[in-house]
Amino acid sequence: MYRDREKLVRTYEGLKNDIQTYENNLGFLNSSSKKGNSLVSEINRKIERLKADMELVQKKIAAIDEALSKE
Repeated sequence: MYRDREKLVRTYEGLKNDIQTYENNLGFLNSSSKKGNSLVSEINRKIERLKADMELVQKKIAAIDEALSKE
C-alpha cells in the first residue's frame, strides 16, 4: 500500500506541475484575437480538468492514509 501511495503522490505532483505550466503559459497568450481567445479557453478547460484529477488523486491518498493509520 505504501507503493501505491507513493505512486499517487508522484501523480499528484505531476498534475500540480502541469497546472502551473499551463497557468504560466496563459500569461504569454494574447486573447484579443479569435484564435488566441479559443486557445485561452482550451487551456482553461485543461486546467479545470487537471484540478479535478488532482482532487481525485488527493482523495485516494487520503483514503490510503486512513487505511494505513488503522493498521
